[in-house]
Amino acid sequence: MKGAIIVNPYDSDEIAAAIHTALRLPLSVRQAYHQQLIKELHIHDSHWWSARFLSQLSGAPGDTGAMPAAGLIDSAGFGNRPRY
Repeated sequence: MKGAIIVNPYDSDEIAAAIHTALRLPLSVRQAYHQQLIKELHIHDSHWWSARFLSQLSGAPGDTGAMPAAGLIDSAGFGNRPRY
C-alpha cells in the first residue's frame, strides 16, 4: 500500500526503527500518509480482493472457462451473500 512503512514482522530491530521513523515524521506527512492509506482501503476492500482473486483463478492455464471456486463456495453453503 502506498504510504505504508514496510517492515519484516520477524525483525524486532526493523520494527523498532520503523516505529521511530513514524513517530518522527512531521504531522503534515503523517496526515498525508494516513489519507492515502484510507483512500487505498476504500478502493481495495475485501470485495475488490476477492473479485481479483477469483478472476485470476478463472484465467489460470488449462482453465475451461468455468470458475471452480464458485461450485465449492456454493456447496459450502455460503452462496452469494457477503461474509464479514
